[in-house]
Amino acid sequence: MLFLDYLRFLAIFGVIAFHLHDTVAYATPWFSGGYLGVDIFLFLSGYFIERSLSGIRDQELLPAGRYFFSRRLLRIMIPMLFVTAVVGGFSYSQNMPLWKDMLYSSLFIYNFYLVFHHIPYFQVYSAPHPFMGMWFIAMLVQLYIVHFLLSRLVANTVVYRLILVILGAVTLVGTSLLIQQHETNMAYVLPWHAFSYIGGALTMALMGQPGETVRDRSQDLVVLVTVFALLLLMLLAPYRDFLVYSVATVVLTALFVVAAQQSSMLQDKSWPLLGKLGEMAYSLYLWNVPVISFVHYFYPQNPVFVSVCLSIILILILSLITYSAIEMPVQKWFGKAPRHGSGSLVSAPVMLLLLLAGWGWYALAGAQSQNVHQREL
Repeated sequence: MLFLDYLRFLAIFGVIAFHLHDTVAYATPWFSGGYLGVDIFLFLSGYFIERSLSGIRDQELLPAGRYFFSRRLLRIMIPMLFVTAVVGGFSYSQNMPLWKDMLYSSLFIYNFYLVFHHIPYFQVYSAPHPFMGMWFIAMLVQLYIVHFLLSRLVANTVVYRLILVILGAVTLVGTSLLIQQHETNMAYVLPWHAFSYIGGALTMALMGQPGETVRDRSQDLVVLVTVFALLLLMLLAPYRDFLVYSVATVVLTALFVVAAQQSSMLQDKSWPLLGKLGEMAYSLYLWNVPVISFVHYFYPQNPVFVSVCLSIILILILSLITYSAIEMPVQKWFGKAPRHGSGSLVSAPVMLLLLLAGWGWYALAGAQSQNVHQREL
């Protein structure tokens, strides 16, 4: 199902654009809805975890738990702990007291840290919060564990699906009530946000394992319409009362997943660069908040265009390093091969980005020198 990597690319594109909008380019209205990329990620996570759990439902508890922990949890824990250590070490070297953030991030409870310390997610910061994005990884780990336990405790398929529906309804109602009580932060970063994840799990449970599909060109139109609608939401949706837009994103994502399996445009054609970036989406997510927050903190006087370009280039470079040195070895360790190759169509843009990075640092150094010279005059 390589087409899901294209959806991952769309999701991470929205998330990075949102954090750039929220931190650097907040004077412009574009990509105020990029946070909806998180709902796409949650949907896909629920979809894949449900597929994984359905394959081990007949196994004993210990073998199933060992398989699930190694194949799913460790694959997201190890890269996240690596990035946490690097960001924490850099913060310490810059005399930034972020050890509490690092601790809660390492324990996979950073979403609760944000709530306990009244740190709103939807806010422009003057001080760096490089661990801010770790709330999502923490919530994923929490949902994975609950999902696994639920699948082991409820053997009856009908009852299991009914419980998923009830949990989805409860999280939707709970989120709505919290928003009405002006507790948007709690509604967004705590497992009340699980309705998107549950939507993916239910889609997988109802569809079953994908088999042979007949190509239907009419599904190409459905794919294009859903992608256009998702992009439109990411461009314009406000984050006040996010629930309506998150639910719309879940519905559109489900339509995309169903239609894409019969789409000749996605099944018969290859989009290697988008696919590879989608496969790297996890590393891109881990680095986007630390890089953007540090660039904004250390170079607040930069023109918006320079800060945006510098942030994107640094995110891509650090993500390539993390993906190659951490993610790929971990996946290989658990017997998982890369889904997309790294041929010239992928390496050529990477080389271009490295050249742009050199130009960015040169331009930045020149701007800093000019500022120093002006202050001396």
